[in-house]
Amino acid sequence: MSKESEKNEIQLLDALVILAKHKMLVIKIVVAITLIALAVSLIWPKTYKSTATVLPPAQQRSLPGIAGALGGMLPISLGADQQINPEVILTILNSRTLRVEMIEAFDLFEVYGSNITEELLIKLQENIRVEERREGGFGFNPITSIAISVTDREPERAQQMAAFLVSRLDETVNDINRKNAIEQFGIVRDRYQRNVEEMELAENA
Repeated sequence: MSKESEKNEIQLLDALVILAKHKMLVIKIVVAITLIALAVSLIWPKTYKSTATVLPPAQQRSLPGIAGALGGMLPISLGADQQINPEVILTILNSRTLRVEMIEAFDLFEVYGSNITEELLIKLQENIRVEERREGGFGFNPITSIAISVTDREPERAQQMAAFLVSRLDETVNDINRKNAIEQFGIVRDRYQRNVEEMELAENA
């Protein structure tokens, strides 16, 4: 046996002897840490998380509106024929307007114990997570899905808040698409009228 191995064995033996002499202290430390962890787990408020998954336009195939499909924490998708950019969906979900609407809809002034909107927005930001998942996991690739998670002390309210976010998102997206469709229709109509006028001028020339 080499001197180095003997030295290591002696150091290990010394450590075991020290532990044996102070075993009661070690046991007390372990018990104390366990009791502290148990106390923290009992005192710390229990929270629940509700998650919904939104599929961006590229991932959809003629699906119906989602407002009535919220029966639980199931993956859900925006309505049919959506043409909106997925990045816009992220902007809507993270918008101040939508968060303020949620504060008023669920009376979070009472829930979070504050009448200051800015404080409530900060607290709400901590309890809402909007996470995009991209193709291949790279930030520059297209978004394949968006996960919306809401954490709350009450499971029912967590689920209702997640449903509220998706429902309002659906309404906003449909409103944007409706306005875009009206605008596109106006462009096509004007172009058609110009073509008719040009044909009439050509016939009368």
